[in-house]
Amino acid sequence: MIVIAISGVSMLGLMQMMTYMNRTQKNASMGVDFTNLASQIQLTIQNEKVCQSSLTNVPFQPSGPSEITMNLQGTPLAAGSVVSGWNMNSVTLVGDGSAPVATIGTDKQYLAKLSLAASKKDVAASMGAPMKFINFPVYVLVNASNKVVSCFGQDGNLALTCQSLGGNFQPAANPPCQMPLRTCAVGQVVKGTNPDGSPICMTLANQACPAGQVMSGLNADGTLRCQIPPTAPKACAAGQMVTGVNADGSLQCATVTVVGGSCSPPLVANGINSDGSVRCAQPTITGGSCPAGTVASGISANGTVTCSQATVVGGACAAGYVATGIASNGAPVCTKPPATGGQVCSPNQPCSGLCQSPEFGGGFYPAVGVCSPDGMSCNAGQCPSVG
Repeated sequence: MIVIAISGVSMLGLMQMMTYMNRTQKNASMGVDFTNLASQIQLTIQNEKVCQSSLTNVPFQPSGPSEITMNLQGTPLAAGSVVSGWNMNSVTLVGDGSAPVATIGTDKQYLAKLSLAASKKDVAASMGAPMKFINFPVYVLVNASNKVVSCFGQDGNLALTCQSLGGNFQPAANPPCQMPLRTCAVGQVVKGTNPDGSPICMTLANQACPAGQVMSGLNADGTLRCQIPPTAPKACAAGQMVTGVNADGSLQCATVTVVGGSCSPPLVANGINSDGSVRCAQPTITGGSCPAGTVASGISANGTVTCSQATVVGGACAAGYVATGIASNGAPVCTKPPATGGQVCSPNQPCSGLCQSPEFGGGFYPAVGVCSPDGMSCNAGQCPSVG
């Protein structure tokens, strides 16, 4: 009998130990389930789209609680529902009576509290506190019918900071703190910025400069700084040349000093130096004759003789005239001797005249001839053959 009694006591103690262990394990399991439920709610209200689909059209009162049914990933979460071994005693959206944090059109935005009270379904099978309470801050956008149209979970301090800076907190916006447009009124200009970011404005005292003046800046009192425009000369005086332009637009002039006005033979002028003196250079002539049948008509840039075909349009001068040269078209240049009977060449001496060439149509060409005994003409006779 004594053995039986001892065995019974041992069995009772073992059963109590097992019950305690089972209740402890059940309590831990239900604690994990509640933590998972809280995490699902937190993730739901942090995502604007998911939060909106979960709370759209639920009632909200700015002051006091409103019982709601929240759609939690397809599972209704409301008073009386059972989720993961927990009885939902109440699911409420609570307003604390504060003014709306923002107004968007006719809708108002509030910082609310999603409150959840739950109790264990099987209290006897678990240890620990039979009930749990948890609150989640959430922003709700409510229409005129006191129905939620949008929501977003956010740190309440962000909204308070935004409001303290004069901003309009809109959780769904980017950025969520929308600052008002900072501009000055018409007729004012910005002259600085206040610590809160607002502009420091200043009214312009006058809007135009007097006639004959132009604006050159802005004074501290808002008046325009005006000045008479510089009457800068647009040209230099006679004997001067432009060497630069000043900051006021006037010209910088300098007197031109010509140190030398000519070059010594055989140099030729090819420019003016910076001191005004003539720049001289040795002329370069690389060729001095033209082929037969052509005549020199100029000198090119490299110094070579420019030749062109000789064209003879007339071969003799009228009576009383003498040939003194050839025109550009090939005709002889005829000149009437002086009325006083002056000589054109030294009698019976070599002279520059014209010879007649039967090979070029009987035309006349420059040649060395012999002056007539009276000194009135230079006869070069017939040109030598070029064959």
